[in-house]
Amino acid sequence: MKALWISCIIVCCWRFTASAQQRPTLLPAPQSIQYGQGELSVQNLTVYVAPNASADVAFALNQLKKLLAEHSGKLVPASPSATASTIRYSVKLAGQELPGTTEAINGNKREQYTLTITRKGIDITAQTSTGLFYAVQTIRQLLQNQGPKASLPIVTISDQPKLAYRGVMMDFAHGGLLTVDEIKKQIDFLARWKTNQYYFYNEVSIQLDGYSTLNYKASYSQAQIKTIIAYARERHMDVIPFVNFYGHLHELIRNEKYASLAIGHYGHELDPRNPAVQTLLKNWIKQYTTLFQSPFIHVGFDETWETKRLASSSPTKLDPEALYIQQLSFVSNEFKQYGKTLLAWTDMNAFYPNILAKFPKDVVPVIWEYSPDTTAINNYLNPVLKEKKPFFIQPAVSGWGISIPLPTTPTRT
Repeated sequence: MKALWISCIIVCCWRFTASAQQRPTLLPAPQSIQYGQGELSVQNLTVYVAPNASADVAFALNQLKKLLAEHSGKLVPASPSATASTIRYSVKLAGQELPGTTEAINGNKREQYTLTITRKGIDITAQTSTGLFYAVQTIRQLLQNQGPKASLPIVTISDQPKLAYRGVMMDFAHGGLLTVDEIKKQIDFLARWKTNQYYFYNEVSIQLDGYSTLNYKASYSQAQIKTIIAYARERHMDVIPFVNFYGHLHELIRNEKYASLAIGHYGHELDPRNPAVQTLLKNWIKQYTTLFQSPFIHVGFDETWETKRLASSSPTKLDPEALYIQQLSFVSNEFKQYGKTLLAWTDMNAFYPNILAKFPKDVVPVIWEYSPDTTAINNYLNPVLKEKKPFFIQPAVSGWGISIPLPTTPTRT
């Protein structure tokens, strides 16, 4: 399965390096950074959390208090008032904790923040609580030394991400499943680098009502999924369901109860001509849209080679391209009722050069290519550009076939 890096530039592991002036390397690099002379000791910092502060604002400030305490070795006292606090913050707009479907169009100001550190304290001005949380992640990287020597450099930073969507896909359909605690550790790590999307790739590894025999004792309960979604939301990361609604469904189809839904015998792909397929998927779509609040859903539609193979060997004439569009249109229309924006792979464009022109208008193409060859990538990119469609792109070659453990302490490679 593909390792998905959607519109993102995220390095898996870093070691903080310092310049001759002992200035830490910030990743991702802020848009503007101006260092001054000297440093701020974190020993005597105080913070005022307003009683009416929203849960997301309070969470970011509590994260900051925890970070400072870990470095200084002492708790950050509560200030009696905002004016007396040495850590001051301003959040202009409430809500907007997660990326929406117009993030790229709106210039991404939702995640904007300015961080100023002087000898008098820390000032953060953020557009939303997301910016406040990201300022805290920047402070995490700026912290130097431990105990009484713990400090922050004198600096002014203005930042907002250049890429609206910065996501990572995790495959929960093949091999052993991670525990919920392990997933939380991933989310914590990715949040440090301001990742805002976590794609939960699933075939039949999430329990759905009425399908108790699928992946029995090898799937996540809906309660576990809700816990993961809530945990990620606190860190301003949208958990996006990634469910295949055409191919990659061998674990469903090999089950005798559902074998008749296949276009081949116990194969990998559903048969778009079978009314029972639509009945099943309508049920799944309703359950997934109830479980996941994200405005996005990735519906796969990659590697539907079985239908293509059967078209050349079956006595019954098949039009695999027409079946592909039939199935995608059905899924698109169903999700439209729930207000979801669909993402779908474009790899079948290699077999059907005009298929993108037939995509439902609101389906967002996702481009991937295993090869680092520019020509190969352009074979998928150029058709999307020709159709003038907004699109997501992921450099699969960056992650495919590479296994790098996520360290507890970031190191640079």
